Amino acid sequence: MLVSNQPTLPWPPASLTKLLTLYLTFAAIDAGSLKLDQNLEVSPHAAGQPGSRLGLAAGEEISVQQAILGVITRSGNDAAMVLAEAVGRSEAAFVAAMNSRAQALGLEQSHFVNPTGLPDPRQTTSARDMALLAQALWRDYPQHYHFFDARRMQFGQRNLPTINGFLASYRGADGLKTGTTCDAGYNLVASAERDGLRLIGVVLGAPDGVSRSASMTTLLDEGFGSYTAESGIDVSAMRPILPGSREGGRSISTCGIGAASVPRLPSVLPGWGVVLGVYAEEFHARRAIDLTKVSLNLAAETGQPRVIALKHEKYFNAVLVGLDEEQATAACLALRRSGAYCIKLTPSELNDPDAVWRG
Repeated sequence: MLVSNQPTLPWPPASLTKLLTLYLTFAAIDAGSLKLDQNLEVSPHAAGQPGSRLGLAAGEEISVQQAILGVITRSGNDAAMVLAEAVGRSEAAFVAAMNSRAQALGLEQSHFVNPTGLPDPRQTTSARDMALLAQALWRDYPQHYHFFDARRMQFGQRNLPTINGFLASYRGADGLKTGTTCDAGYNLVASAERDGLRLIGVVLGAPDGVSRSASMTTLLDEGFGSYTAESGIDVSAMRPILPGSREGGRSISTCGIGAASVPRLPSVLPGWGVVLGVYAEEFHARRAIDLTKVSLNLAAETGQPRVIALKHEKYFNAVLVGLDEEQATAACLALRRSGAYCIKLTPSELNDPDAVWRG
């Protein structure tokens, strides 16, 4: 790993989930239980998947290869479910296989409850895990990796372009997958090769598509500029602090979340506190607090979430307050051991208006 920022922070994978769905599909093809030219019948369950879709109807047929391309180029939830049911015989059995394989691949922060990435609070991953999964796809199934570089697919009479604009915008890019939901923000796992060196980058929780691509460009440019290994694959996993611009992307309110202003804070924040990170979007700060509480296995009543704007109000601190000293110390130790960011604050530091963490 060349560079990382909170690589083990739990985060919703959105359609990045489909990378594991494809991994298991490639495994089935290599095992001989599926063939690329094999036609699969679309079940009512697959046809009824909400969200991004290829537009499959119950009872029609689609080849394994077309379904793979439908997942990669159009992020079709219906196509992903067709593959999952073909490989696992049922969604439940396939999800069990997903989690078994995730464990075998060392995806320590990941848990999956569906093969599509449709929102579920139990479904989580991390930048590190997605980087490891992308690396495993290249390492274990190089003969199928070319699918991730598909710029379009022919489906019936339709010629459908990929929704992954990063493939066309970055020199050397040759995969992998985007993912976007209201919970997750704008996610991207990308690979690129230049002069025989392949890098993998992960961006999670970008505020919009423009910022997502810009962050990935910076990440990979720095990797290619600084890494001088003789050969091989290396992972660059990062969830950066992103600029707050939404130009060309969606505002938070379009997801039905509501673009609420920063709440007015009480005059005195209770107890000890921990700063969990700085975010360009208030919503991402709130989400980070919720996910951190889950990752630390804190009881619902332990710690009060606070989103506190920095003095210039461009970025937001994610802060957990109302802890005692022992809880704050234990929380920071656990987070730092996992590679996450954490600053412990005494009650006086927490309430100092001129403290460095507020600036």
